[in-house]
Amino acid sequence: MLKETYGQYMKPKLKEKGLFDLDQFVEFEAVQTPLDLQQKTGAYHGAIYGMSSNSFKQAFFRINNQSKDIEGLWFVGGTPMVTKSDQLVAEAIIKHLT
Repeated sequence: MLKETYGQYMKPKLKEKGLFDLDQFVEFEAVQTPLDLQQKTGAYHGAIYGMSSNSFKQAFFRINNQSKDIEGLWFVGGTPMVTKSDQLVAEAIIKHLT
């Protein structure tokens, strides 16, 4: 199935962009489809741009970037928002550690 093989497809592409030896640093990875996102988060049609404000719950009860359950687990958004999201998460981690 495409979902299971997509992560393996992306690793060489990321390596081409300069992200070498990812496997030595990755402790957990998951591939999510739009349907997975819709089922898990209620995101409208599985939108990757974060939880869109199509309902009261999504507008006022957004997911935090830092996991409340797993120490050291942080979340970033989907492309193209991932650039800004990862910057905000990096700044939050630095603030958390200093």
